Amino acid sequence: MEQPPIDLIRPFDSDKMKAWRVDRRINNVKINEPSLDQPIQDDAPIPEKPKRVEKPQRKTKSENSGQLGMFG
Repeated sequence: MEQPPIDLIRPFDSDKMKAWRVDRRINNVKINEPSLDQPIQDDAPIPEKPKRVEKPQRKTKSENSGQLGMFG
Protein backbone atom coordinates (compact mmCIF):
# COMPACT_ATOMS: atom_id res chain seq x y z
CA MET A 1 0.00 0.00 0.00
CA GLU A 2 1.37 3.42 -0.94
CA GLN A 3 1.70 6.25 1.53
CA PRO A 4 -0.65 9.15 0.94
CA PRO A 5 1.28 12.27 -0.19
CA ILE A 6 0.29 14.11 2.99
CA ASP A 7 2.60 11.82 4.98
CA LEU A 8 5.55 13.20 3.05
CA ILE A 9 5.07 16.76 4.31
CA ARG A 10 4.58 16.04 7.99
CA PRO A 11 7.39 17.34 10.25
CA PHE A 12 10.08 14.85 11.22
CA ASP A 13 10.08 13.92 14.92
CA SER A 14 12.67 16.18 16.59
CA ASP A 15 13.49 13.46 19.14
CA LYS A 16 14.91 11.41 16.26
CA MET A 17 17.05 14.26 14.91
CA LYS A 18 20.76 14.58 15.62
CA ALA A 19 22.98 17.63 15.24
CA TRP A 20 26.73 18.05 15.48
CA ARG A 21 29.40 20.58 14.62
CA VAL A 22 31.21 20.07 11.34
CA ASP A 23 34.24 21.66 9.77
CA ARG A 24 33.35 25.11 8.47
CA ARG A 25 35.16 24.31 5.21
CA ILE A 26 32.02 22.34 4.29
CA ASN A 27 30.63 25.66 2.99
CA ASN A 28 33.32 25.91 0.30
CA VAL A 29 32.26 24.22 -2.94
CA LYS A 30 35.92 23.94 -4.00
CA ILE A 31 36.66 21.56 -1.12
CA ASN A 32 35.27 18.07 -1.57
CA GLU A 33 36.57 15.88 1.23
CA PRO A 34 34.42 13.06 2.62
CA SER A 35 35.53 13.87 6.16
CA LEU A 36 33.92 17.33 6.15
CA ASP A 37 30.56 16.04 7.34
CA GLN A 38 32.09 14.13 10.26
CA PRO A 39 31.56 15.52 13.77
CA ILE A 40 34.35 17.67 15.17
CA GLN A 41 35.18 18.14 18.84
CA ASP A 42 34.17 21.41 20.46
CA ASP A 43 37.74 21.95 21.61
CA ALA A 44 39.22 21.17 18.18
CA PRO A 45 41.23 24.04 16.67
CA ILE A 46 39.38 25.94 13.98
CA PRO A 47 41.29 25.73 10.69
CA GLU A 48 42.55 28.99 9.31
CA LYS A 49 40.64 30.63 6.54
CA PRO A 50 42.44 30.54 3.20
CA LYS A 51 44.32 33.72 2.46
CA ARG A 52 42.81 35.96 -0.20
CA VAL A 53 44.82 36.42 -3.34
CA GLU A 54 45.27 40.07 -4.11
CA LYS A 55 44.16 41.21 -7.52
CA PRO A 56 46.73 43.04 -9.62
CA GLN A 57 46.38 46.80 -9.45
CA ARG A 58 44.98 48.65 -12.43
CA LYS A 59 47.36 50.61 -14.56
CA THR A 60 47.35 54.34 -14.08
CA LYS A 61 46.38 56.61 -16.93
CA SER A 62 50.03 57.43 -17.64
CA GLU A 63 50.82 53.73 -18.06
CA ASN A 64 48.05 53.19 -20.62
CA SER A 65 49.07 53.74 -24.20
CA GLY A 66 47.18 54.22 -27.41
CA GLN A 67 43.62 55.37 -27.92
CA LEU A 68 42.15 53.07 -25.27
CA GLY A 69 44.18 54.93 -22.66
CA MET A 70 41.77 57.85 -23.02
CA PHE A 71 38.93 55.77 -21.56
CA GLY A 72 40.66 54.32 -18.46
